[in-house]
Amino acid sequence: MENDSVSIFVLDAARLDPDDERWVPFRAAPSAAALGRMQNARARRLSLGAELVLGAALRLYGLSFVGAPAYLRAPGGRPYIPGGPHFSIAHAGRAAACAVSPEPIGFDMESAERRIMPGLADRVLSPREAEFGADVLRVWVAKESYLKYTGEGLAGPDMRELTFERGAVLRGGREAAQVRLFEAGGYIMALSSGRGADIRVRFFTEEEIFDALCGRRT
Repeated sequence: MENDSVSIFVLDAARLDPDDERWVPFRAAPSAAALGRMQNARARRLSLGAELVLGAALRLYGLSFVGAPAYLRAPGGRPYIPGGPHFSIAHAGRAAACAVSPEPIGFDMESAERRIMPGLADRVLSPREAEFGADVLRVWVAKESYLKYTGEGLAGPDMRELTFERGAVLRGGREAAQVRLFEAGGYIMALSSGRGADIRVRFFTEEEIFDALCGRRT
């Protein structure tokens, strides 16, 4: 793999069985416990899928470790590996995905068919975006990726204070990050970074993820 590019790994988690014992070696104890407490079947599959695709992505990126990858969390909650590559996780619809990069990134995705919730535009669009009738779903995904990039997440600024235009998120009227917004596999995806990057997207089957977790190149 060319480690100067951003690689996005996507897993269709719709048929994942969270109780399948073959996944046990690749799950961290805290997340396994949290998964056991979840009642919603879809949430369980996506949670497991996110953990599995992270482990597979980091292995395919070149990291060597046993079991689940160990990572820390920055004050804002962003996960990171000291001295390791940067990564960002997202899930939507029936898919879980992980973006891996040598430089800081933020990644988000939503199903292109997602229904827009009433009032979402009022919470997401800046006055300028609202004036020009910006696509709410695309702007939302772009701004979510930016807040993951900064590590601020839900504690970050009001989305209405940010403006997405011409491939960048503006904050206080100045460019704060470059954003690549695109569609792949029925999903709207956004990658925020400090500069433009070559992006490679790969969709995995459950068996391919298992092979990658076992150290077998796919």
